[in-house]
Order: sequence, then structure tokens, then C-alpha cells
Amino acid sequence: MTAPALPAEVSVRQRGGGILLEVQALRAVAVLLVVVYHVWPSRIPSGFIGVDVFFVISGFLITSHLLREVAQTGTIRVTSFWARRIRRLLPASILVLGICAVLLWTVYPPVFRWPGIEQIAFASFYGLNWLLATNAVDYLHAGDSATLVQHFWSLSVEEQFYFFWPLILLATLFLSTRLALQKRRRRAPETYVMIVTTLIVAASFAYSVVLSHYRPAFAYFDTGTRVWELGLGAIFAVVLSRWPDSIDRLRGTSVLARGGIGLVAGFSLIGASALLIGPDVEFPGWVALFPTVGALIVIVVGMPEVSWLRPLVAWRPVQYVGDISYELYLVHWPLLVTALVVVGHRPNWWQGAILIAVAIVAATVVHRLMHVLPQLWHALWARRRVAFAFAAVSAAIFCTAAILTLQWQESRASAAASVKDELIHTGNGAAPTPGDPLACVGAAAMLSGAECADRFALTDSVDLAAAATDLDRANWCLTWYDQDWLQCERGDPTGTSGTIALLGDSHAGALTGAMDTYFRQLGWKVITYTRFGCSGLEQPVPALSVPTDDGKSWDDCVKWAQRARAEIASRSDITAVVFTNWERSKGSPAVGMPARLTPQSIATSLEQLGSAGKPLVYVEDPPNTGGVPVPECLAGETASAAPCSTRRSESYDPSLMRDGIAYSGIDVGYVSTVDAYCDADTCFAVIGGVVVYTDDNHISDTWARSLMPYIGSEILEDIEARRGA
Repeated sequence: MTAPALPAEVSVRQRGGGILLEVQALRAVAVLLVVVYHVWPSRIPSGFIGVDVFFVISGFLITSHLLREVAQTGTIRVTSFWARRIRRLLPASILVLGICAVLLWTVYPPVFRWPGIEQIAFASFYGLNWLLATNAVDYLHAGDSATLVQHFWSLSVEEQFYFFWPLILLATLFLSTRLALQKRRRRAPETYVMIVTTLIVAASFAYSVVLSHYRPAFAYFDTGTRVWELGLGAIFAVVLSRWPDSIDRLRGTSVLARGGIGLVAGFSLIGASALLIGPDVEFPGWVALFPTVGALIVIVVGMPEVSWLRPLVAWRPVQYVGDISYELYLVHWPLLVTALVVVGHRPNWWQGAILIAVAIVAATVVHRLMHVLPQLWHALWARRRVAFAFAAVSAAIFCTAAILTLQWQESRASAAASVKDELIHTGNGAAPTPGDPLACVGAAAMLSGAECADRFALTDSVDLAAAATDLDRANWCLTWYDQDWLQCERGDPTGTSGTIALLGDSHAGALTGAMDTYFRQLGWKVITYTRFGCSGLEQPVPALSVPTDDGKSWDDCVKWAQRARAEIASRSDITAVVFTNWERSKGSPAVGMPARLTPQSIATSLEQLGSAGKPLVYVEDPPNTGGVPVPECLAGETASAAPCSTRRSESYDPSLMRDGIAYSGIDVGYVSTVDAYCDADTCFAVIGGVVVYTDDNHISDTWARSLMPYIGSEILEDIEARRGA
């Protein structure tokens, strides 16, 4: 899901004291676009552009407010401005964040607890957008599910704007005064504000276009890519402040005043953007011009006194939704996510309608509370120090809760880790056999030959919160996207039996910890040649050697893969090569990398490795999960006899690597793993009391350790069969 923006709850009163009806209507349209988009994504494919409409509104209203203060006092009292923002925005936010924290600890399964509390902590000090931006480009967070408060990202963007914008305007006013004294010619302050604002808008727009092309996932949440949208509204606020009579004459023209052409054009542009932009467009980028310009047109033309549109725009339900738009944003997302967790699927039309109605009622309650409660302690609440203390204490409480939650999760993970130590026998790495105490634990439940009752049941002893972090990343030693090279030695440092080069992506990384323990016992050294999202088999694709984010990732992957294969082939101390990768992502350009492996490119890479005379062994990739984070899926299917299982015919397809190996003509050992995951018809998510996957594609470290005694012995058999051949 794409999370919504949060509208700034600022004054919408005109200079004469009347309500800006068109701005309230804009708010209503924007909030309904996003709410409907979230409830029924297929109805309004690009309803997320309501975010951008709110940014324009916020930039206009906040700048208008600050310029009025300059006109009245000659300066901007920055701390007073910040305190007013805290009083108006923070209480409702803290209330919703607090309720969400309680829900996470009382209603939600433990697997949702840490990511939710972490995001609540970041939201409490308006830094959530940067956390989500980082996670959006984090390979291991790419499949994360929606959380209760991720919609606070846009409130974070707006509050960051509210922090630095008055400082920029104050600095501009100071500069204009100094220039006036030096030149003895005074210009209107708005002139300098206009120049500075225009430069910021131009720079932010250029940055947005470039970053949306190179790093679209990060760009979506980046404050810098959104400032120009707020700046568009700010520019018009400056124009209105400097030339109000000219704007009044423009609004008084017969076409705009009577025909309502401007309003129709603006709202139509917003509506068309919501329906036509599409989710795959580089956004925000230049495409965000359409909804933002539409919003700006509505604000510029204003609400004509005589127009057939006036009754519709001024209609009380429309204005009321505009009144509660901030609170509706706050409450609708947690309600929707909670419904998805409880029900297990998206709402149909009537369930969605009920959900929206409940959200409106909840927003009304919060809206009224936030207007009534402050009046009870008005004298105290009006003090700036109290407002700042409230903000600081609130953030401190939520951050402390996050630290305690992290400690709780680490303690559970530590307890679960003790199980791993028993899964690989010390001494000779022998796999459990029938009668062994571990014969029905993990992969042994499928491979040991023992009769195991309820092999696929999710028992009370399974800790899903620990399973969601069961990756043992400290042992992975993968080259990250922004690294050129990272390599580690695992297993037996002496390598008395030989040395294995482990080649592949993070799916190879998920085996590293288990291989370290298993092969150390048998005198084998393991050297890692692994990189995130890169199998080590990639070949150059000229069409993709372009400076986009995906193109650069592919180029870097190809260069790394070429270096890895060349080093493996040239090192005389490497006895054999074991390779594996996320076959599904490498076979489809829609998942992971921007290009696919082909049997021909795989064969070319294998021929290079095979020419060095080293035995090659491929470890088959696990079946697909269907793209669902498995621990979270399991949290919602506790009553099933085989929860979150998939059909073998749909989730298991090893044809890409098999075809590539066959095409190469190289004698490659092939370790099939499917029988550890699946029976004849079904592939399972819980086997022998162990959660198989820790997210939507990586196997858990506990599962890998239970599997390694079986596949480890096959790897060694394949190596010995090809050694010296």
C-alpha cells in the first residue's frame, strides 16, 4: 500500500475573515481520493496524488500566515510559530500514535510489534519519511508489509518544511533589509521572498525529476523531492500578498466569476491525475506537476461569488470533510490496516463503505476532542515552553518504548537461538535419523524418515516475532549495493579437507551461517562470493548500461560477477564452487533486477568457471512464497493445519537453472531441495515446528541449520564425484 499524506491543519480564512471554501473543498477532494484509493485501490489507481494536493495547500496557507505576520509586526516570531504548530497538530497525532502503540501490544500478533513501534517512534519526532526512504531501498525491507502509522511519512515532510521555512523567510527579510540599507533603495520584502522561493522551487523540482528517475523508491519519501510542491503554494501566497488587487481583478473576470471555468479546470486536472497517472510512473518527478498545478489553479481562481459551482463547493458535507481532513487522515489508515490483519483480505464494496463511515465518525470524535480539551487548560497550554515540553516528552516516551521493544525482541531472539545450536550435531555433522530427538524438528521432519505427527502445524512454541528476524545477517558477509567488494572466510580456517567458494545472492547468504557451522566440523573452509541481488552469473546487457538506478545496479552487479568468477577460476586454493540464487527474481525482469538471466547467460558463466577444472555444485532455490512475509501470514492463520502453504505446481519451478546447466554442457552437481519443503502437492511454511521463511523469500537461519546436514552431505558427494574428473 502507498501511505497517504497528512494535510496541514492551518487557517483557511481569507484576509477579510471568511472561510476559503475552495480550499476546504480541495481538502475534502484530496482526503477522499486517498481514502478511497487505500480502501479500493483499483477504483482510483493513483489516488495517492491527494498527497501532492495537500502539499500545495499547506505551502500556500503557511506562507500566507507568515507574510501576514511580517506585515503586522515586521518580523517572524519563529518559536511562537513552531509552538502554534505543535498545539494544533501534535495532540491529535500523539493520541493516534498512542492508540496504535496500545493496539500493537494488546491486539496485534507479536510479529508486527517491533516494526510498528519503531515507526511510531520516528513519527513522534517527524522523521518517519527518512526511515521509510531507507527501508524502501533496503533489499531486506523491500517486502515489508504496511504498518499502522506509515502514513505519518507525509506529516513528517510537512513538519520539516514548517521547521525550516520560517527560518528561510526570516533570513530573506534580514537580507532584504541589509540590501536596502546598502543601496538606499527599499524594495518590497515580497520581492526578495519571491526570488528565494522561486530558486528553491526550481532546485527542488530538478532534484525531484532526477532522483525519481535514478532512485524512485527513495525519492517518493525524500523531503527534498516534495519541497517544490509546497513551494508552488508559497509562490502564490507571495503573489497574493504583493499584488492583491491584481489577483482580485483576475478573479473578477466574467469567465472566472460566472462560468467557474478555473475551478472546473483545476478539479478536472486533479481528477484526471488520480485516474490516469498509474502506479508505475516515476513519481513525484515532473508527473506531479499535473495534480499540483490543478490544486494551484483552484487556489488562484478562488471561489467566485456567482457561479453554478458555488452551491456544490459550499455544500455542508463537502466543507465538513474538509474540516476533519487532518483527523480523517490520521485515523483511516490504522483502521484499514487493522481490518486487513483481522479479516485477512481487502474489504469488498460494502465492507469498505462501513470502514470509511467508521473512519469519519472516529475523525469527528478526535476533531472535537482536540478543540475542547485544550480549552480546559488554555492558560498553561498557551505557553511556548509547555508546547515544546509536550513535544519533547511525547517523543521521548515513544522512543523509550521503541528501545524497550527492541530489547524485548532481542531477548526472544536470543532464547530462540538456543534451539539452533542443537540442530547441527557436533563432531561429524550427521543428519538426524528415526529415533533421534531431533528427527521431527525442521527439515528432519521431511527428510529423516521418522513418523512425525502434525509436521506442518503452527504450535504454541513457535515464536513468530523471533522468526521475523531470524536471518543471522552477521554471518552473511554480502557485498552491499554501495560496496565494491566484501569477502569473508567461514568454516574451518585451515581448510584441511578443501575450500569451497560460495557464489550467489542473499539466498546464498541465508545459507552462510549454517555452512559455517557444518563445514567447520568437517575441515572445509568456505569463502564467500556473495552480493545482494546478484547471482554471480550475470552477463553484460548493453541496453541496460544506462545511468538509471536499476541500470547502475545491473552494471555494478555484472562487474562484481565478472570479478568474482575470474578470482574463483584463478585461485588454486579453491577446491570447488557451490552456487545458488533467488531463481524467480533472476528469471523475471519484474522482480529484483531490471534484466533476466537466460539459459545462455548462465551457460556462459558456468563455462568460465568450469574451464578452471573445479567441481561445480548448484543448490536448488526454495519454492516461492507468493510474495507474502511468512511470519506475518502465519500470525493470521494460526488455526490452519498447514498455514500459509502454497501449491507445489505454482511455487516450484527450477527450469531456469536446469536449462542453463543443460545448455552449458558442463557436468554440474545438482542438489535438489524441494522434498525438504514440499510433498507431492503442497509446499509448507512451517515444518517440524520451524518457520521456513523469515520474510517473503529468505529462508530462516534456524531452517537453514536444520537443512544443512542433508544438503551438506550431498554437496560433498557431488564434489568428490567430480574431483579430478
